[in-house]
Amino acid sequence: MRPIYDRSSTNSNPSPSRPSIELDERSRGTGAGNGREPTCTSTRSANHVSTSGHSRGMGVLDEPFPGSWARAAGLVTRWELQHNFVRLFPDVYLRKGCTLDAGGRARAAAHWAKGTGVLIGHSAAAMHGTRWLDPDQPAEIARAEHYKPPSGIRAVITCIDPSECCDVDGFRVTTPVRTAFDLGRRLPRDQAVPTLDALCAATGFDPLKVADLAREHPGLRGVARLPAILPLIDGGAESPQESRTRLLLIDDGLPRPTTQLVIRDGCGGFVARVDMGWEPWRVAVEYDGAHHWTDPTQRTKDIDRIATLESLGWRVIRVNATLLHRRPHVVLDRVRAALHANGWTNDHEVLVQATVESRPAPVPSHPGQLSENRHRGGATSRYRNSHCPNSGVGTVSGQGRGGSLTDRAQ
Repeated sequence: MRPIYDRSSTNSNPSPSRPSIELDERSRGTGAGNGREPTCTSTRSANHVSTSGHSRGMGVLDEPFPGSWARAAGLVTRWELQHNFVRLFPDVYLRKGCTLDAGGRARAAAHWAKGTGVLIGHSAAAMHGTRWLDPDQPAEIARAEHYKPPSGIRAVITCIDPSECCDVDGFRVTTPVRTAFDLGRRLPRDQAVPTLDALCAATGFDPLKVADLAREHPGLRGVARLPAILPLIDGGAESPQESRTRLLLIDDGLPRPTTQLVIRDGCGGFVARVDMGWEPWRVAVEYDGAHHWTDPTQRTKDIDRIATLESLGWRVIRVNATLLHRRPHVVLDRVRAALHANGWTNDHEVLVQATVESRPAPVPSHPGQLSENRHRGGATSRYRNSHCPNSGVGTVSGQGRGGSLTDRAQ
């Protein structure tokens, strides 16, 4: 059940009109006077479960919705709308007690625009399922004409090509490639890389296609930043802190680590999947969140896991928030010591080769490189297998990806 907007002219700015009403089979007959509770349930996360009791529309209105539409559908009365719901934007409401995340804020902005805009930037990323976005960031929407937005919405005046837009849950948003293009040219590098890693993990977009788009829009602000950012994208990162740890290592001149290395024993049995590491030198780097230190069960598993890895000749460097942000030199010293102990050299040719092997998808600096590199960043698995003689380790596979994430964890 959702309101339907006339988007025959998505980038125009007509006066907002009342959305039409669409009732799915689960919610037909739930209007005023029938004495029935709606049977449909929200598909949102647990944070969006209603806590307001026996109001009509239970489950249907647990995410932002247009008040005029809900009243016309008979889901709420004027009194209920004023007392049981929070007004987010003009004619856009959310049930009291429900949490508003980045995706919910994006939907609320789209309802405010009544189908006349395109969700962009962080809002588009949220609609594509990107994790770890700041829920307090203003929603972002592009419209063709000026229309003063309310507080909490950032509206830009621009026309986005229809080929760079798509529908997500009935809302018009920029494609993952266009979203990555916009975020990459607007955000500082240290914010852009973790955000684009998460967007890549959610959508599997190809950084090469973002580079193509940059060549199609050479005059847009911030495009010059993209060549330095796109080669760093890796959808294998499973948290912003993992992305920042990887950047720390790369910025110090170390070879680019492969993310999500799967380590197996001599018989091919699964041993562990580590956050990042270098298979040639059997060095792994693990970022441990708070639960790795506070949860006794997880702590015991980690002790056993590291003991097994060390018995196979691997050296594991553990990183937490304090080390990453306050003592990064300690992390770098430990990583370099482990690499040197296992045979790593500062030889330039070895460094370049190791970095090339772990890089998900090189970004061409000019159009001539595109065809020769296209096959490296597509929608296939980035797993690779090798055998380490005399190491006690059988197959080691990894995925450092800037493309598809269809083979996330084998």
